Amino acid sequence: MASSSGLDDVNASRCGEIASLLRRARPAVAGYSHADPNWEGATNSQLATERLSARHTGGEPLEVALGQAISIAQLYIFAILQHLDALSVLFESDPPPAYAIGLVARSVVEIGARAWWIAEPDVTMEVRVARGFVEKLASLRDMDRTSADTDGRVTPAAVGLSYDAKALIADIHALGIPLKANGRRDMIGGQLRPSATKLVGQFLARDMPESCRSLYPLLSANAHGTLWSITLHFTADPPDAVQRAVATYRVTQGWLDGPANVALLAFSWTLERISALLGWPTEPVLALMRLADDLFG
Repeated sequence: MASSSGLDDVNASRCGEIASLLRRARPAVAGYSHADPNWEGATNSQLATERLSARHTGGEPLEVALGQAISIAQLYIFAILQHLDALSVLFESDPPPAYAIGLVARSVVEIGARAWWIAEPDVTMEVRVARGFVEKLASLRDMDRTSADTDGRVTPAAVGLSYDAKALIADIHALGIPLKANGRRDMIGGQLRPSATKLVGQFLARDMPESCRSLYPLLSANAHGTLWSITLHFTADPPDAVQRAVATYRVTQGWLDGPANVALLAFSWTLERISALLGWPTEPVLALMRLADDLFG
């Protein structure tokens, strides 16, 4: 396919503003982590109440399990910040790579949805612990399946995990948490790990405007390399002399704005929910959301 580029619709100054806004995410998280480096929560927070309940119900092992669930959300926020850093670099490129921007934004939404699920405020301490175990066990199961297809084994210790699947299952049983294990759809304490599609649907339906919800399927199609999603970045021209398909690659500012907006909203809604659970002040993240609203409308 022969092609040329059309970049007339891209506003370099606006792309710079988007990159600058994306870079505000990391200081917002750093401010929280500086005040509460271990993410233990404020003394009067919902999480503090849950920690006390865990201690009285199951002693130190259950309290540790609750802390580990929160640490998973913390790790997911770390991953989102990496993606937002990458987006800022992409927006400073000349021209910004629209297809790659869509891929990274989609990952922010999916990672955010996982942290959002763990930090849900309207659940019990027991449910939160179960969800943390669900995420850990699913990760270990995935690693086992991946290792089976390679020449060498990838051990949990090699990637920084302190458990293998069997040891984790033993700990779950020791805490008296019901577990129905089948290797792929483990149910722990009545909790199943939602599919990415289902979870993101719940995440966006609850916290996102319609414009962002409608964008996600396109971002997902980009990630899966579907032909139609790739060719959306082109406009068709008449065939050339040897009947080759001819198209012009176009990057529009509207396309660039959409993924940046949905990524910032996904991050902000996730961090706001975590802040509410841990009793952190919500103003820093709300300020970021106001800036995003001013920029994107």
